[in-house]
Amino acid sequence: MFYTPAMTKNASIPVRLDSDLEKRVESLCERLRLSKSAIIRMLLEEFVAHYERHGGRIVMPPGFKDYDIRERNGDKRHPAP
Repeated sequence: MFYTPAMTKNASIPVRLDSDLEKRVESLCERLRLSKSAIIRMLLEEFVAHYERHGGRIVMPPGFKDYDIRERNGDKRHPAP
C-alpha cells in the first residue's frame, strides 16, 4: 500500500531497538530510500493482513509480499532481484 497526502497518520507507536538492529535498519533505510516509519508501517500492514487472512493464526515467518521498493524509488545502484 502506498500513502497519499490524503491518508493522514495520527497514531504514534514508540519502538525500542537494540543498537545492532538499529544500525541494520538505518542501513536498510539508506539503501531503500525510505524512512524507518515507512518500513515499520509496511511490515505492520502486511503482518496484520496476514493475521486477518488466516483467521487470527500467525505462522512464522509470515509470507511478506515481495515489495519492489528499489525500482519504485528509481534506485539503479541496487536493482531488484
